[in-house]
Amino acid sequence: MRVLIALIAGALFSAGLLISGMGDPAKLLNFLSIGPRWDPSVAVVMGAGAAVMALGFLTARSLRKALVALRRGLRYSGRNAGVVAMDRKTFLGWVSCVDDLTDAQRADTMAIVADHSHDRASAAAIELAVGADRQCPHCQTPGSENRGIARGLRRYRCKACGKSFNALTATPLSGLRHKDQWLAFGQSLAEGETVDQAADRCGVAHSTAFRWRHRFLEAAKPASKMLGGIVEADETFVLSSRKGSQDWKRAAKGQSVTALPDRKARKRGGKASKRGLSHELVPVLLAVDRSGTTVTAVLPAANGDAIKAVLEPVLSQDALLVTDGGKALASCATKMKVTHEVLNQSAGEHVRGDLHIQTANSRHERLKTFLRAHRGVATKYLGNYLHWYHLAVLPKNPTARGCLNAAITSGTIKPPT
Repeated sequence: MRVLIALIAGALFSAGLLISGMGDPAKLLNFLSIGPRWDPSVAVVMGAGAAVMALGFLTARSLRKALVALRRGLRYSGRNAGVVAMDRKTFLGWVSCVDDLTDAQRADTMAIVADHSHDRASAAAIELAVGADRQCPHCQTPGSENRGIARGLRRYRCKACGKSFNALTATPLSGLRHKDQWLAFGQSLAEGETVDQAADRCGVAHSTAFRWRHRFLEAAKPASKMLGGIVEADETFVLSSRKGSQDWKRAAKGQSVTALPDRKARKRGGKASKRGLSHELVPVLLAVDRSGTTVTAVLPAANGDAIKAVLEPVLSQDALLVTDGGKALASCATKMKVTHEVLNQSAGEHVRGDLHIQTANSRHERLKTFLRAHRGVATKYLGNYLHWYHLAVLPKNPTARGCLNAAITSGTIKPPT
């Protein structure tokens, strides 16, 4: 179909050139000659083509919301319309875990499977945050009693402190509205959509989608896991950004600002004014072991102390740390007293037996590709985007329910493999 459309478009374009006389070499030569023989008809043809193209771009932009709505209809209308089917191997792995469910978990699972409505599915996913022990988030006492339903969620009352709570109490998602669209927003996170696309999908305002994004991502902090065996570590650098800051405008008007800008404002993205490392670049550490466990963190500075603060709680003492020999990582390894192997990549040593840092470099590239798609990430939100990276980029098949559960339970929930 694409080849046929390209063939038709090419034929139409060629016919237009012949009808307008653009196939005559003399006409083109007269257009390029400055003098009494100059022929402006070529400029008229190009201008008419540019006008038609501009009209096409404007029409495409105006149809974006309609296309998104059509996509939503294909995804959510009908029982299986637009649904990506689970392969049999994954399904059997999921079924094999059913025998380990408690009675309460079985009841929750049956309720989710039996209820196909989108808003009820979102509410059922949220309710899973309250465990079978019904522990109070205020005093951590289990055994709270059910007190009906309020604002679409079950409400509980603690017998010890007497306070009421629901599944979202004391979480970053508390107070947010339109809970019936949270599962759809989880799908938006799983697909890495922009704020505008997420707003169109969920039928909410742009500001609401932006607030949801950072509330969800702030809550979806990856669970801490120990790194063991051969651990690759390397740092990468992201351009510092003050996207959304009003400090330049306020400084120009003579108003007080929290921090006086030390450079001129630039468009989103852009490039650093200096080559190499400088204060315009923000260091990001990534460490990964051979099991795939990954740790990322935004560093306050590219030095050994900052890296030690990140790795010390998660790096096993018997781990073998493999790096490219950077001073900061070498200083960290010395201070932590762990075994450290250096690959001299400047001399062409990329692999030494089983030792390499290619996995870390590959995940660096995936991270930068993910950030590049969002056209400049504000530094103050960079930590949230690292959470998003763990949530939707590293997993093989991220799901809407997995993203929602990660935000509610404050940790990435992985499906069984």
